[in-house]
Amino acid sequence: MLIKHFEFFILITILGILIKLGGELMFDSKFKTFYKLIETKNMTKTAKILNMTQPGVSKQIRQLEEKLGVELVEKRGRNIIITQAGIVLGDEINKMILLENQICKKMQDMNSKVKTYRIGATKTIGAYIVSDLLKNYVDEYKCHFILSVDNTDAILKKLDENMLDLALVEGIVDLKQYETKVFMEDELIYIRANNDKYPDKCKLKDIFDDILITREKGSGTRNIIERAFLEINIELDNFVDYMEVGDITAIKSLVKKNMGSSFISQLAVKEEIISGDLKHQEISDFHIKRDLYYVWNDTGNIKFVNKFINHNEKLLNHNKV
Repeated sequence: MLIKHFEFFILITILGILIKLGGELMFDSKFKTFYKLIETKNMTKTAKILNMTQPGVSKQIRQLEEKLGVELVEKRGRNIIITQAGIVLGDEINKMILLENQICKKMQDMNSKVKTYRIGATKTIGAYIVSDLLKNYVDEYKCHFILSVDNTDAILKKLDENMLDLALVEGIVDLKQYETKVFMEDELIYIRANNDKYPDKCKLKDIFDDILITREKGSGTRNIIERAFLEINIELDNFVDYMEVGDITAIKSLVKKNMGSSFISQLAVKEEIISGDLKHQEISDFHIKRDLYYVWNDTGNIKFVNKFINHNEKLLNHNKV
């Protein structure tokens, strides 16, 4: 019964828990104190992190328990155990933190004469595509962008935490979890050092003696390659050896020095292949194509997302980026 009473209380007070304090929008500090206690499971550590006294932390937790009518922590010797009600409260506090960030961002945008938008891009898109899209949009609408470039897992995590208005992602996306739209098709091609001993075409089995240079785990490119291999019962271990490198420029440099070969976006090596610095070796029985996505949350800045996508569709269709 206590849990049901607690969950009912959360539902009817969630909107009233945000208060105006010191010119910033935030909820009751006792909730944040308890949220930190969940992380540390230690009163002394929590007090130190929050620049409080230990009795002060204990008092806030006790007041919170009295207010909610439930027990949030149990003391077992020197250890702190979070109760089931405490776990539920922690989940709700996390939602409130995300809501607070979202509300503050919207208020800041309303007060700003020049709008600022937060864009996330995975590494290939961030290096070879997004700059043209942002520049064209800024030229027309006179706004600012904060750009985050990272691997797919990191970008989607920022999107989950409401730290981005829109993400441009090259990896595998859960289409049920996010709003998405394909904006381009890309192909991963096999590149080598420009060496005459390598034929222009080969079969997949012919490259297993190579050292394969691949992106780090969490990379969209890495996920796409591993999924394509899995479909034909191939693993990275089929290669004589492989190394992980988290930077596209570093991968190209290693391949140029004949230290290995790699599957990489054709967008990332277009200039090097034209100049002859790298060689595209076509694999006749294996091809990897992937979609590049706009990804956003349905609770985000939908007006901006739609405007940005519609604007860039015209640019992409015109320039064939």
